[in-house]
Amino acid sequence: MSECAQESLSSLSFEAAMKQLEEIVKKFESGGLTLEESVIAYEKGVRLRQYCDELLKNAKLRMEQVSRNVEDEKIDDKMKPA
Repeated sequence: MSECAQESLSSLSFEAAMKQLEEIVKKFESGGLTLEESVIAYEKGVRLRQYCDELLKNAKLRMEQVSRNVEDEKIDDKMKPA
């Protein structure tokens, strides 16, 4: 992915990126795109999907870290003398 494309994507929220991806899918389903428009839309769709996948992966990692921290706190609390 080019730096320019990455920079423009990085300003999007997950929800905004998904909305753009859904709009691209609707354009494909309507069948009104030229070949060139289809290729450009496909390229943008792939970039959006990769970006959304990355956001989801990062969110999952953050949630796993929070869960580990909570579990560690529970273990620490059990080991403290009463």
